Order: sequence, then C-alpha cells, then structure tokens
Amino acid sequence: MTQEEFDTKLQKYLETYGYRLYSKALKESIQPIIDALNESESVEFTKSISGMLYTGVPIAIAMQTFYNTAWNKQLRGYVKWLKANLPAEATIGIGFENPIMDAALKEYFATIGGQHIKDINATSLKKIQSAFQTALENNEGFRGAERRLINEVGMNKTRARLIARTESVMVTNASKFTQSELMPIYMEKTWVHDHPKMPRDWHITLSGKTIDLNEKFNANGYMMKHPGDPNGGLTNNANCKCTMLTKAKYDDENNIIYK
Repeated sequence: MTQEEFDTKLQKYLETYGYRLYSKALKESIQPIIDALNESESVEFTKSISGMLYTGVPIAIAMQTFYNTAWNKQLRGYVKWLKANLPAEATIGIGFENPIMDAALKEYFATIGGQHIKDINATSLKKIQSAFQTALENNEGFRGAERRLINEVGMNKTRARLIARTESVMVTNASKFTQSELMPIYMEKTWVHDHPKMPRDWHITLSGKTIDLNEKFNANGYMMKHPGDPNGGLTNNANCKCTMLTKAKYDDENNIIYK
C-alpha cells in the first residue's frame, strides 16, 4: 500500500469514527438542559439556566479519544511505510512506541485540542441560546424548544461531520510531520489536494507542490507546515481533506542526505 493509499483509507475511517464520537458527545452535552426543560416545562426558565446546565465534558472526552486514535493510527501506518521504503540506517530510532511522539501528542492536545474544545462548546452555547430564543418568539412551547435543541445542537449531523473531518486532517498531518522531523535524514513534503465537492482554489494550486520539510506552504497568505496546520486557521482547515506525502531527499548522486 502506498503512502497516499494508506492516508486516504485512514481519513475515510477517521471521518466515520469521529462522526459517531462527536455526534454522541454533542447529544450528551445538552442532555441536562433537555432534562430540566422537560421537568420545568418552562422555556424561559430553562433558557435562563442553560449555561449552568450545559456540560462540556463529553466534547473534551471525545476530543482526547479521537486525538489518541488518529495520531497513533497515522504514526503506526507511517512508520511501517518508512521502514518498508527506506534503508534501515535511515529509520534508526523510529518506532510505534516513541516517548518523544507521545510527549508531542500530549502537547498538541493540551494546546490545539484544548482550544478546539473551548470553541466547540462556545458554539454550542450560542446555538442553544438561539434555539431557545426562536422557540420563544414562535410560541413553540417546551416541546418545540426541545425539538430545536435536539435538531440544531444535539443531532446536527453536518456539524458532527465537520468537526470529525477537520480534526482528522489536522491531527494526522501533525502526527506525520512530527515523526518526519525526528528522522535522521532530510526529507521533502508534497501537498495533495482532496476535496472535489468543495475545493479551495489555492489548495488545488498547491496540490503536487514539493518543498523541503522545514519550509512552509503559502496557502492563500497563510504559511503552513502541512495541510491542517493550525496556522492556516479556519480559512484553510475547516472541512479540508488535503494530505501531505513525504519522501527522502537525495543529493546529485542519488544518495539519501543524512543530517
């Protein structure tokens, strides 16, 4: 299996896995609000305390579970590919159990993952307030408010898929890039575009572009180490499916260049 074939297969798996994980978490996060609404039968009262009832814990748990799975599955597949396609001396020190990679994952989750958890929960709280307000304005009663909460927050399939796809491309490419930096050889990377339904013109332009691993791609003015680099912001990363392929760098005599 080629590197690109593995990445494509993994992305497909993670999108489905992540969708189920985040869908469940979104539902659980508003369950205390649903329970209070049904108990009080008051839209106005439940709206006033919804911020206290909302729980962000399910999203945090889902995010950590997803990061661990995505990061390590990418790492295992990438290391296997590296060992199969490079001489033994070029893969010294890499492996499935690597304390440096474990530490990098923890740091990535604490920073990037932590911010994403805050963002997702903040968006949910806004959607909850909007659902309550619309229900009140339309005199829909507590049953109508409940339906809105479930459909617009707890069972928003589009949002769950968006979260899964975005987190997938960010975590897997970060995992691959981090492992590549630890290699005893110099490497090159290639941007590969994959989003035929909703393409970003500048990602299409970048597709196939190869640069040194330590250089950055110019993605519409955003300097990115790889697809899914947090520096690309939502402009580049939301709903993106692009991947990065790597290869050893060779000298003029076709020898791998070692560090």
